[in-house]
Amino acid sequence: MSGSWGPDGTASAAEAPELAAKVLYGRRLMPAGRVLVVLLVALLTWTLLYAPALKRAAEASPIGTRRTLSLAILRPLAAVSDWIGLDQLADTIERAVGHEVGGTEGAFVPPPEDIP
Repeated sequence: MSGSWGPDGTASAAEAPELAAKVLYGRRLMPAGRVLVVLLVALLTWTLLYAPALKRAAEASPIGTRRTLSLAILRPLAAVSDWIGLDQLADTIERAVGHEVGGTEGAFVPPPEDIP
């Protein structure tokens, strides 16, 4: 975008369509590929941060195919998270927001009582 700008900081009439294509309703547009990359990086980061907690949840689930596959995927991710030290970062984040680290808060649900 090399063109002449007016004294008030607006683009010239020749560049107005190009500028309008890049900015819509006060927001900058982003290509779909970049959005997907940002989304995948965010999900991978979250998975690595909370891999130990996800692994504990998978270990507590009933025995079956879902549990087996979850543990097969989460064991290496939890090991990488532990090796890098991301699990300590996740614990620090949990403490900062006021949650008990490593606690079983909300994990145990008592069985329902029999209805007479």
